[in-house]
Amino acid sequence: AHTREARAQVELARYEYELPRLKGAWTHLERQVGGVGVRGGPGETQIEVDRRMTRVRISQLKKELAHLERVRETQRQGRAAGTPRVALVGYTNAGKTSLLLALTGEGDPKDMLFATLDTTTRKAWLGRDESTGEPRHAFVSDTVGFIRKLPHQLVAAFRSTLGEVRTADALLVVADASSPELDDHLRIVGETLRDIGCADHPRLLVLNQVDRLTRPQRLDLKRLHPAAAFTCALAKDGLDDVRSWLLELIPGPPAPRELEDWERPLAAPGTAVPLP
Repeated sequence: AHTREARAQVELARYEYELPRLKGAWTHLERQVGGVGVRGGPGETQIEVDRRMTRVRISQLKKELAHLERVRETQRQGRAAGTPRVALVGYTNAGKTSLLLALTGEGDPKDMLFATLDTTTRKAWLGRDESTGEPRHAFVSDTVGFIRKLPHQLVAAFRSTLGEVRTADALLVVADASSPELDDHLRIVGETLRDIGCADHPRLLVLNQVDRLTRPQRLDLKRLHPAAAFTCALAKDGLDDVRSWLLELIPGPPAPRELEDWERPLAAPGTAVPLP
């Protein structure tokens, strides 16, 4: 984390995680008492002091993040009107920053979990309008990656960052096509998007790192995800499909389509699932 906002989000998530786990951390310390001549009983235990200080710091961080979120909203309103805003979302370490670099020429990809904590927004060139010949652009935002069983306090801590996802005109759901847990990762992304209120956002599934797949594996994925874009961000392969989809999105809402399995909510236990 480099920016003030990202550092505050990480610190808030850490304190939210540690607060219920402070029990027993200071059992070896006595209660605080005053000096000679002080009347009254024993003071606070060390764990009570730590809890109080932790709650105070959590309150301070939430106020700071609320202020930074208002600043970010002002920045969003100051962007060029009519230029679509696109957010890169997906499981952590799926290649979102690499795709940002391929689309905009800016970004610092790293092969590590949660390499992106600071939301980065850059302008991407999509091509020229066929009728007018004018260049078309889109704002592309790189966001924090999702993980399995994302804690609620982590979602709350990164609310201002995830605000880029909620206010985006469209989503590019980036997934590592070579991962053996691809289906689970997509299901987790779908659940997280529903949790933050982005279930109805237009989206394009981008299966990245297809250069690691054999031809039969690519054909299988194409059969399972016929509407997806197959890319290799490092080699800049498949980006024309992404740009074409974004260009079609600019004039208006995308054409209706049938949801894939990973986008549908799981049925509750005991609920009958309608057959196709």
